[in-house]
Amino acid sequence: MKRKIFSIVLVVSFSIVLWGFVSLSRDFFTTVSIPVSIENIPEGYIVGYQSEDKVEVSIKGYGWQLASIVLGKTNEFMISADLAKGIQIKNTQNAIQNNPWLASNLVVVDITPPNIEFEVEPADTKLVAVRPQLDIEFSPGYGLISQITADPDSVNIIGPASFVNTIEYVNTKNLSLSKIENEFSGFIEYEPINKIRFLSPGCIVRFDVQKIVDKTFDGIQIIPSGVPPEQELSFIPAKVDVVLRGGIKILGRMSSNDISATIAFKDALNDTIGALLPKIEIPENTTLVDIKPRRVTYIIKQF
Repeated sequence: MKRKIFSIVLVVSFSIVLWGFVSLSRDFFTTVSIPVSIENIPEGYIVGYQSEDKVEVSIKGYGWQLASIVLGKTNEFMISADLAKGIQIKNTQNAIQNNPWLASNLVVVDITPPNIEFEVEPADTKLVAVRPQLDIEFSPGYGLISQITADPDSVNIIGPASFVNTIEYVNTKNLSLSKIENEFSGFIEYEPINKIRFLSPGCIVRFDVQKIVDKTFDGIQIIPSGVPPEQELSFIPAKVDVVLRGGIKILGRMSSNDISATIAFKDALNDTIGALLPKIEIPENTTLVDIKPRRVTYIIKQF
């Protein structure tokens, strides 16, 4: 029984192979879209403007030949700049000789467009800033407690001078992250820019995440500023309590000495309601939630 099944499978497989061979031995027409590549460019120059990035090539040939083109490696339609500079117009039919993958036993019926226009211009290099692109979803109760940084924070780009001069920064590819609750560090490639090459493929993006909490810092002394020598500015009360929000580790390392509260003498002179709001200076990556009390009264003494 097994031998009979094997024989049937063998016959069917041979029939399929034979049918495919016979079918692919016939003439067929097909049209393929091929990327255009400009070669033989002078040293220190690069292609800027290019009227078309692809050509449509209609080909006649045996089925197996066309299959090797359609299903094989990606070909490029090569056009020679002939080491010339400036604007050039090249006929695509004349460029067939630069493309050996179009075998002699294939018939090129048509190429669209008939001409490709391009400009060979000086290459330029420029150092530009890197901008990380991230979509971050934090775990409940967690949040960002640092700046999002790129290492390196700038990259050299090279390309046609007319293109390079318009670029001020480079974006990374967008990265989506979910349920983040720890420090992140990862390599991200740069977002491609037409006609521009990067001298490095990407950068390391870093940021820190911690559980977000509130903490009260008691007894922050209010310091008067800008008081003339013959005058004195005092406050009632003389101290305030400050509530900050931030990462649990950051707040845990902080003390009242890391926070300052000041009121300028000129603000007291210009005041019309008899109470002032202290200016609170807090550490980086923390947020001011509340001041208790919000406003304080003051006394100006003249000596």
